[in-house]
Amino acid sequence: SGASILAYCVVLALLYRVLLAVYNVTLHPLARIPGPKLAGMTALYQMFWCYHNGRSIYYRKIKEMHDQFGPVVRISPHEVSLQDPEDCQKIYAAHSNYSKDTAFYQTMGIEHGMFGSRDNVQHRRLRAPWQPFFSHKAIRKLDGMIQSKVDLLCTRLELQLRQKDAASIQRLLHALSSDIVSHAAAVDGSLRALDDEFPDGRHRSLVEIMAATHLPRKTLEPSIITRDVLVDELHSLTVAGSFNTGSIGATILFYILTNGDIHRRVLQELDSLQGNITHARVEKLPYMAACIKEGLRLGYGPIGRLPRVVPEPGAIFQGHRIPAGYTVGASSYVQHHNPDIWGEDHASFNPDRWLDPARDKRLGRHLLTFGKDSRRCIGQR
Repeated sequence: SGASILAYCVVLALLYRVLLAVYNVTLHPLARIPGPKLAGMTALYQMFWCYHNGRSIYYRKIKEMHDQFGPVVRISPHEVSLQDPEDCQKIYAAHSNYSKDTAFYQTMGIEHGMFGSRDNVQHRRLRAPWQPFFSHKAIRKLDGMIQSKVDLLCTRLELQLRQKDAASIQRLLHALSSDIVSHAAAVDGSLRALDDEFPDGRHRSLVEIMAATHLPRKTLEPSIITRDVLVDELHSLTVAGSFNTGSIGATILFYILTNGDIHRRVLQELDSLQGNITHARVEKLPYMAACIKEGLRLGYGPIGRLPRVVPEPGAIFQGHRIPAGYTVGASSYVQHHNPDIWGEDHASFNPDRWLDPARDKRLGRHLLTFGKDSRRCIGQR
């Protein structure tokens, strides 16, 4: 009967899942990699922590795995997380042949642009047309516009405080970043997000407008830049330029304002400036720069893994062999809380760790807020 056939199929499906789980922790090529057995058995383990109480805390769980199992941990049937700085350098180096995991970036809907480009050569070709717009000189030309947007933010903040006695700094910084990004892209002036605090869904319409506006430009190589590519590029730029910037900015302000000594030292440094506070002058303030770098560390940027596919003929990490075709990666959360890099106070906001020039240079190599080396975010400046 139909019911019997259905029951038979269900039993077969369950048996297959059980046998697959057993295979994953016994005969699978990654079976000997340290890690929780459940994580190696099934992707449901990762899914559970990604949707735990309606929000993902899997990045914290991965940190706990490293604390328990060491620098190389199997976090799903086909993926391994790395903690050792040398291993991270190996997979993210400028001329590394570890390619991006296509499946991961497809789920983010940005597989066509440079951020999701799997091939490193193609990524360099996609990145090249954007480089002039993110040079130090190009950004300095925006000083006046940025200052006007900051003035508007201050006005908006004062208005909100008069009306409600409280204001969401993070929302205002998101709006500020969105206005700056859209104005710099010359999309009808700007989004004017500070006027309405950035309603949901505005990003996608911005991307469509920018794509329609910029697609005909000859500076973009026709053989590479299609509409799909441009939409993905602009989507990445607007999200990174607004939400990530706004969140990290709020993180920096939070730590400064909740620590009396840090707050006092920042104000003293700012008070030393005479006249207008410009981008060029702020860049020369060592303690402010240290606060920003420490905020980048504890703001994390993209907090999840940056997965890469192991090339032929495979690789060895801390004595563990990973065959070609499997995924390895590291996350900013794990790296930015590695006591071997940052010391035992890795959970503390401590700008002083950046004040020594030699240490500053060494620590800077371990920041993953903007990615790393050749795949580093183009908007880092």
